[in-house]
Amino acid sequence: MKINFLISNSKLKSLFILLFLGLFFKTSAATFYWAGANGANWNDVNNWSSTASPVTAVTSLPTSADVVRVSENSVTIPTGFDAIANYIVVNTNNEAKPAQIIVQQGGSLTSAANNTGSGACLYLRGGAIINEGTITLNVTNTPSGYGMTFENSTVAGVNTASSYSGNGILKINATGQTNGGALKFIQTIASPIFTVNNTNNYQFNMASGRWPFMVLSGSKVIINGTGTVDFGTETTPSVYGLFNIAGDNCALTVESGVTLNSKSNGAFVSENGIINIGKFSNIKFTNKGVISIRTNGANGIFCSSATTAPNTILNSGTLNIDGGSAILFGGSGLASVTNTGTFSAINVPSNAYSASVYAGSAGPYVIKNTAPGTLNLTSGLGISPEIKYDFPSATENIIDSQTPVGTKPFLVDNLLPANSQTPNWDVVFSDEFNDTKIDVTKWSVENKIYDRNIIKVTADENQVEEKDGNLNICYRKSPTDPLMYYAGRINSKDKYATTYGYFECRMKIVKPEGYQIAFWMMPVGNGMSSSTPADGTAHDGAEIDIIEACKLTDTYSSGMHYDGYGDDHKGAGRHITAPGLHTQEYHYFGLEWSPDFIKYYYDGKVGNTLTDPKVIVKVDEYILLTGMHWAETGWVQVDVRNNTLLNNGGTARAYIDHIRVFKNRTINTAVPDLKQKEDFADVFTDNQGIIVRFNEQSANFARIDIYNANGMLIKQYNKIDINSEQREVRLKTDTQLASTMYFVKVSIEGKSVCKKVIL
Repeated sequence: MKINFLISNSKLKSLFILLFLGLFFKTSAATFYWAGANGANWNDVNNWSSTASPVTAVTSLPTSADVVRVSENSVTIPTGFDAIANYIVVNTNNEAKPAQIIVQQGGSLTSAANNTGSGACLYLRGGAIINEGTITLNVTNTPSGYGMTFENSTVAGVNTASSYSGNGILKINATGQTNGGALKFIQTIASPIFTVNNTNNYQFNMASGRWPFMVLSGSKVIINGTGTVDFGTETTPSVYGLFNIAGDNCALTVESGVTLNSKSNGAFVSENGIINIGKFSNIKFTNKGVISIRTNGANGIFCSSATTAPNTILNSGTLNIDGGSAILFGGSGLASVTNTGTFSAINVPSNAYSASVYAGSAGPYVIKNTAPGTLNLTSGLGISPEIKYDFPSATENIIDSQTPVGTKPFLVDNLLPANSQTPNWDVVFSDEFNDTKIDVTKWSVENKIYDRNIIKVTADENQVEEKDGNLNICYRKSPTDPLMYYAGRINSKDKYATTYGYFECRMKIVKPEGYQIAFWMMPVGNGMSSSTPADGTAHDGAEIDIIEACKLTDTYSSGMHYDGYGDDHKGAGRHITAPGLHTQEYHYFGLEWSPDFIKYYYDGKVGNTLTDPKVIVKVDEYILLTGMHWAETGWVQVDVRNNTLLNNGGTARAYIDHIRVFKNRTINTAVPDLKQKEDFADVFTDNQGIIVRFNEQSANFARIDIYNANGMLIKQYNKIDINSEQREVRLKTDTQLASTMYFVKVSIEGKSVCKKVIL
């Protein structure tokens, strides 16, 4: 059968036009409105409408050129389905039917916000995202787009909070944004907004993009969950920071269980901070989680307060800031920091011109530390003079709360000179090792391999343990490599170091059958470096060995090494007789270090004394507790390769009960600052107080600032008259100047000198 189709020219033209229009509407940008039932699938075209009313169905699904609007009920992106749209708006207009998008495990949602202005890939207005799959937001707006925006519903009377939650992967690429970023908050409802679950599920590629979290005026932001988000890496740090507060009356809370890590390259204007409160008022920032910030020289927190309402920073979690000032205050309004958790600032320049908490103007500013808070501001000068402080104890951050109040060194008083009697000692640093893990605010665990010629010794975190009231240094042998051994090592480098005092360790040593236990100290500077010219003294630092136990006899080595370990090396020391050393009992090992002598103690009695002025160290030293294996029988008497216990897979241990450092309130001396080239003034002490002696008459007046060991300004003398023949100023002691170490900064006509003294 033959069938002919006869079509007129006019009808043919009409057909072509319809086909053309059909193709045009299918490929051009369109707006899709959700019209499906609650929980219906994204990939069913019957669930979408081409208008806000559900009566008009569509014949295709949203594509990367389309706008998707969800106003009520939930949209489900099922397993195995990849949903794509250009710009997605989730706006709840009925509290009984909250608008949300659910991405199931194995499903994905991708959005690229090509709309101009400050829009977002995913705009939540009282809407929710529950992500168990993968969401990818490619921010292409210019110049200020965001991956996700959180806002109240735009429908009058609807009081629904926007939120993101779920265990899925969230990827935000905002590399081209000069003013935009990852997440923006414009929400006044105080409800969990962003939930962090699972570690490494968040991939925020900021590059030149600005802020991961932008908080606008009036916003109430709560970040909760049990996961971790990293912003920037060591190799690709973020340009900008973590939080940017951009308006008044904001509250930002990070709940417990959340860990936020920010690594910035610090390449932004100096008045900003990684957490940037800016120049606004009535801002409350609360951290209950763990926030670690590497600033790379920028400020950790910048708070430039206004006059209308105070700004408050509350930390009950962990806040670690590495580099630059931890907090920079500015402006003329009231701002305060209250710490009941752990707040640490490290790698702040250690001089009189930098501070962990710094004030750029008069304030008023207040910082408080309330029990059980730990405030570690030992780096730099701690707190600048303009800031009021309220600490129960200036050194509570480095004294173990379980150290008995009023504890003294274990010394036999009748063998000591009058200025070393036990009542004169005050504890300034301690660790009782009564917890279940190493206190990383005080100690670093070594991870290193040592070459001991015949054998190798690995130190790592598996060889130290804190249990049963002890720090245990463990000794093991590799089950696969006959020449590899293991030994634990910890040190307080970059966390605690000091000059002078009494250093005490109560320990049950390991029987030295091829291994050694050591309690010793090293200088914080370059005094033992091969690049440091030898000066014939230990003034610029030495290896101070309090105990090196490696003999089977009841003796151990004590002494020091200085001028490096090369051709210029020098040493001073001897073996100390130690009755009962190997009786499997605890013994006390101590070092008394003063400006005039160094004494080594065993069970409270002097075993060795060094008085040669050349061997008195005059710089800060940190503490080490270390194990080591030896195969050389001449040093340890037993070759560790013949150790039966280790060869059978066993573990040997040294048990350390406590470490305590004490300062003697009767030691009076000037401690020279070896790095200070300018010496227009000398600072020293006597029994009545601190004395400043001026060596030049270039000015009539001077200013003297006294800082305590934590760098807090505790006394200030303005306009000291130095235009006299005496040219010496005596600063009387008072209740603020008790026994401890101080920094005295003397300033005349634009130049300063800072000296360290001990009362």
